[in-house]
Amino acid sequence: MIRDGEYILEIKVDKEKEVSTLYIRNGKVKVLNQQKKVEPFFSMKGDKLELSYLNFAKEDLKFFVYDNNTRELLYEKNLDSGFAVHYALDFSMLESGKYNAVLAGENDFYEYEVAIK
Repeated sequence: MIRDGEYILEIKVDKEKEVSTLYIRNGKVKVLNQQKKVEPFFSMKGDKLELSYLNFAKEDLKFFVYDNNTRELLYEKNLDSGFAVHYALDFSMLESGKYNAVLAGENDFYEYEVAIK
């Protein structure tokens, strides 16, 4: 038997995730909230990192770049909280090495490794 209370149900298929908040009382289920999340698309074009993200929750987003070896924060930027977020960053001035690009929302974050030769 399931106890009364609030539950979170997550279903993930490939790069998409549905998150539902459910409330159960006396065996009856009420859906309180539903959110769809799709992982961002990162790609390198030359020395430029391009990012596209569908911000279904329209939450505040931040973009960070860290040195993969030292874990030092090299770059931080507040991004638009609109639905379709597009951003590009030029990595041509960085030394050879590996870097982590991170897109962070209020509840999730996504990482992408960038290798500069």
